[in-house]
Amino acid sequence: MSNYLIRILILLPAIIVISISSSANAAILNVSPFGVLMGASQVFIEGNRYNVSFENGSCQGIFSGCDSPLDFAFRNQTDAIAGAQALMNQVFLDAPQGQYDSTPNITNGCHDPANCLVIVPFGFAGPSTVDAVVAFNSSIEAVDSAGSTVTSPTTYSTVFSAVFVYAKFERQILVPPKGLPSGALPALSPGIQAVPVPASLLTLGTMFACVVALRLRVTRSA
Repeated sequence: MSNYLIRILILLPAIIVISISSSANAAILNVSPFGVLMGASQVFIEGNRYNVSFENGSCQGIFSGCDSPLDFAFRNQTDAIAGAQALMNQVFLDAPQGQYDSTPNITNGCHDPANCLVIVPFGFAGPSTVDAVVAFNSSIEAVDSAGSTVTSPTTYSTVFSAVFVYAKFERQILVPPKGLPSGALPALSPGIQAVPVPASLLTLGTMFACVVALRLRVTRSA
């Protein structure tokens, strides 16, 4: 086997790993027929993937009564900040579907052309007040931020605000592809959505296995 082909076999696993990593970190924007950003899927946060939707209303109305930390995808400030930062890095982008970074008022629930403040709740400051982190998307890039905290009544409704909207996250978990035993992955917990393993990742995995086999053959033949 030529040295050229051997070099390709050596480099191909790295290319596959890069491709898998890029696929895992690419959020899919959920855009209405009118170009409004409604949310996103496949948002990659701390090793997990999430769906997120931008919703107007009160914490009580959006988060199953907003009376328990179990109502939220994130249950501490650190994780909520990671969620808010993921919105800034993966969702609020100037994309072919729309200028969702520089034009905040084309995000669902936000009507101010300059600012959109997305609330990511994570806990409670009292019996009827919710703690949250804010993802601040501004038309001015330098003003964008994620990490500020706010406390508000659980009954406060963003319907009456031009700049505030809630982000409702839902964690996903991969399910086995066809033919794998049902116990191949852990049982789903309440509130976690199952999603199929992307076909592209299965194809890349098969390619990786073939490359390993070929490299073993090259090694034995040398």
